[in-house]
Amino acid sequence: MWYIIFFVLWISYMVYGIAHIVKNKSLNRAEKIIWGVIAICLPVLGVAIYLKTIFVDRH
Repeated sequence: MWYIIFFVLWISYMVYGIAHIVKNKSLNRAEKIIWGVIAICLPVLGVAIYLKTIFVDRH
């Protein structure tokens, strides 16, 4: 059950960040693209690193 809550929070964070980037009028198009990539990549990389540390090979 906790993973569903985590997934919803993760998606909400990404949508929230992207919406604020798009609405920011002081950024030009290139800066919006860069910040959009960062807003998408950081949560994805964070989850990937978290899962990599949880599921460790046991020999």
